[in-house]
Amino acid sequence: MFVPPASKQPEVVEAELGVREYWFETHRRLIIIPDGDEVVVSIDVYAEVPCPPGEPALEAGGARLHYVPLEGVKAPPGLEVREALLTILETLEGCEAVNVRLRAAAGEISREQVLALYRSAVFIVEHRDPFESPLPSPPLVARVYEARTTMRRRRR
Repeated sequence: MFVPPASKQPEVVEAELGVREYWFETHRRLIIIPDGDEVVVSIDVYAEVPCPPGEPALEAGGARLHYVPLEGVKAPPGLEVREALLTILETLEGCEAVNVRLRAAAGEISREQVLALYRSAVFIVEHRDPFESPLPSPPLVARVYEARTTMRRRRR
């Protein structure tokens, strides 16, 4: 049975835990995790950024993580975003924004709201609209999908 890449599926659900996973631009992910009366929304982003002042929240193996309040995330209608944080990874080479983490009121989050959250986070951090200027597939990801497709054809 052929299973399309995750980025071509509307959502991937871990039913037992209620975790929902959405894929964008082949290799970017948005995850919704129930947490009591809230949900945590984790959004993959990437941008080189200035290192923030102050001590990191976590430090391990020469890398440091900073959690910085993020302004300007546009909550879609019907969704109450209570907190927005930008995760910044600091290494010897510099700092990179790698994740947006939102806390929102619990409840159903529609596909349209997911798309709006992803668009807003990418626009704020990367200064682009992911649907008008999508990222190309990284060469390794493209090669893996190509190899899987070739192997399926050979098995038939």
